[in-house]
Amino acid sequence: MSEQHRVSYRELIEKAGVSRGALKETTDHAILGNLLQCVQAGCASQPGAKAESSVFELKWYEADYTTNLARFRGFFAGAGNRTYVPDEFFTRILPSVSLSVLKVVGAVIRFSTGFEVKRGFRRQQAALSYRDIQRYCKIASPQDLSKAIQYALEAGPLF
Repeated sequence: MSEQHRVSYRELIEKAGVSRGALKETTDHAILGNLLQCVQAGCASQPGAKAESSVFELKWYEADYTTNLARFRGFFAGAGNRTYVPDEFFTRILPSVSLSVLKVVGAVIRFSTGFEVKRGFRRQQAALSYRDIQRYCKIASPQDLSKAIQYALEAGPLF
């Protein structure tokens, strides 16, 4: 498995649903937020020269784990502090649903399989109130939250 992945703008547009106009701003924001680092800058095609895709990797940080966003310098590189996320979340759900639905499903993953109970077993269920989900996901509109929850419930486990 590789830590670096060559991703074309076309793949980000088609598979991640990022508009062409937002790509530069989005990747710059991820780099400034210490989420990604650019390993190789890409370049547009020019007469006589083919386009080069950028290469990004997750930004890892060797210091202590933190939940304080102001102190976040990259993803914790040490052992532990990981959440198990089903592959389908990334391959089927992430590219095809709205941000509010992603937040709701992500919250359920975080509070269920994201935590271990005693003796190492992972939770399968989590009791979350409507207000808990709204607060955690930072979805201000109760109507948007309601629509996102309804979509996730009606769409089924893999949408």
